[in-house]
Amino acid sequence: MKSPFTTDPCLPFQLDLSCIVDRELDDERAVRRALVHLEVCDRCRRFFDAIRGQIELHRGLADAGRLLGKIHELDSSGVFAHALARENLRRLAAVLYRLGKAYLLLAVDRKYMVEVFEEPVPPAAYKARGYRWVSGVCRRGAGEGTDWVEARALLNGKLERVEDNLAKARALLGEALIVKPNFAEARLYLGFWRQAGGDLAGAESEYRRVFRTARRLANRAHAAVQLGQVWHERGDFRRAAVAYRWVIASGAARRDRRFFFVHYNLGLVLARLGKFEACVEAFRTLGERYPESAGRVRGYLQAAPQFRSLLDRKPEFRARLERACGAVFAA
Repeated sequence: MKSPFTTDPCLPFQLDLSCIVDRELDDERAVRRALVHLEVCDRCRRFFDAIRGQIELHRGLADAGRLLGKIHELDSSGVFAHALARENLRRLAAVLYRLGKAYLLLAVDRKYMVEVFEEPVPPAAYKARGYRWVSGVCRRGAGEGTDWVEARALLNGKLERVEDNLAKARALLGEALIVKPNFAEARLYLGFWRQAGGDLAGAESEYRRVFRTARRLANRAHAAVQLGQVWHERGDFRRAAVAYRWVIASGAARRDRRFFFVHYNLGLVLARLGKFEACVEAFRTLGERYPESAGRVRGYLQAAPQFRSLLDRKPEFRARLERACGAVFAA
């Protein structure tokens, strides 16, 4: 049977774009592969940059159809026709957002960087040939018989430049918001970008906007969590506690177990406020509702030196925490 991947070596990139917008199970791997592809494939990068240029030119988006038409005009080769012919602006915004988020995580999350560098890509010998970098895989269908190498060997550390990754993240997230101004997830990560750069006022503004306007409870809860972290970082522990309590009271933490850490955050700020009994109750609830989170919470505590110092100074407080949440605090 003839391989379906013989018509063009960039077709796998199209499939990854489709995976990104359709949120399939291997979505994160698709994002990482697409990110690496854009770094090494001149053809796809020029096309993608041309799309981004049209977004800037049509910043007002008074005529969305004209913008999409212009994007299709840029695809003179027809390589992207199948992937983008039926895409609307919402899906285009999703691609920009997911790639912007990936570049931001590359800059601030070492674990994510390791994942990207471990993503298999075809041999480095194809790098100089631009878009043909995947031809070895295409000739073999699913890649059988191809000698895989790590992205690090192919990119020579190009993606390790934090400044470059932050700049790309800011541009892509901003463009996603041009295409879709009420894109809550993109605005949350734009706030995170500002927060990572020390612009707490700018970050607070972005999070407040999401909290006021987002339709989905999960996005409002994420915004409240981030506001709490901004206020925590500023030393405004009372406002941080209010934010975390709102997330719990809203039911978001019960609906989505990934919000378990809100109880941990609340416990920390209550301790800073000297409300030790309330802190103990926060950790008791954490242990009872989310027993599977104990290992991760212990990891969080390793990165909380002020809280650990407080426990050392107040052994009776630590003893109460051990009784309430032994899986986390027991020696």
